[in-house]
Parts: sequence; structure tokens; C-alpha cells
Amino acid sequence: MIALVYGMDSSVQEHIQNGLIRKIVKEVNNFSRIGKIVLFTHDVKNYSVLFKDVVHIPCGLVSTLFLRKILYPFSGLFYLLKYSHYFKVIRVIGVACPQAVLVSKLTKKPLIVSYHYEWAKEVKITLAKQNLIFRILFLSDFLYFIAQAIEHFIIKNADIVIALMPYLGSVAKRKGAKKVIIIPNGVDFKLIKKYSIY
Repeated sequence: MIALVYGMDSSVQEHIQNGLIRKIVKEVNNFSRIGKIVLFTHDVKNYSVLFKDVVHIPCGLVSTLFLRKILYPFSGLFYLLKYSHYFKVIRVIGVACPQAVLVSKLTKKPLIVSYHYEWAKEVKITLAKQNLIFRILFLSDFLYFIAQAIEHFIIKNADIVIALMPYLGSVAKRKGAKKVIIIPNGVDFKLIKKYSIY
């Protein structure tokens, strides 16, 4: 059994609200081909019924999204440890998930991390759009520093980092990744040709 852990940057509820529910269902169900999945997210509601052969463990403590994301490393740590006897591998989607490293170290289970984008840089860009008072109080700089520290911590402690492109692979190596595998996004040229207007 595999623990599939989504970071602070993603949840089933957010995918539903953004009209991307098919994306997460497909992604999670693809993992279930490997074996049984225990899915951990910062959701409050259990969405197990949306997936095939997947047990969803919602780790959200409060309904407010901002607070849920802040508390997720703590609640996620609790739930991952509570259910750690069910899984052999921890598979993390994204790097916004420090609790996975701690559970991996405590339980001696391998940690595999998908590195889809530079999360800390995305946090910086998002925070730059905040109001002036937020920026004057240097909260954006502080939160960017925290995001960088989390990203480095996860990449450095992962047994394997799976990067979507060579650039992210080199970034992961600079951040101390032990082993990097590059699996680029694929393109199905038959579909492109089939739906092409040319």
C-alpha cells in the first residue's frame, strides 16, 4: 500500500472549486494501478467515493482554507503517523509537505517526491500580489523564507525526487537531492493529429 500525500498547495476541494476534479481523480486513480492507495490531503471532507480503490484521509482541522493550510503540516503528521502501519512507501505530490519527511524518518519508509514546479518561487509571486501593509510588515519575505526552507528540507531528505523537466532536476540536485529521475510530461501526437485543423 502507498501513502499518496498532497502538499499544502493542493486539495480535492480546491480541484472541485476550480473545475479540475477530473484531473485529480485521474492522477490518483493512475497511482491505484500500482497498488492500494491511502490519500492524505488538507481537506475537511472525505472524498473516497470519487476514487477507485482509494481510501481518502482528510487531514483538515478547520474549514477556513488559509488556517487549514497552515495547520496541515501538524495535522498531516498526526494522521500519517496514525495510519503508517498501512503503507510501505510515502509518495508526495509537490514539495509543500514537510510532515512526509518526518514520518519517513520516524518509520524508515522510503519517500518519493514529485517536483512539478518551484513552489517557493510561486509563493513569492503570490505574496507579491498581497496588499501594501502585508508587504510593509515583511510578512511576504518571511513566508517566502519559510517556503524555501520547506522546499529544501523535502528535496534534501527525499529518497527519490521525480522532476518533470531537466531544469527542475538540476534545481533539485542543487538543493541536495540524493537521486533525481526526470519523467517529462508526455505528448500524444496521434491525438494532436486527430484533432488538428491543419
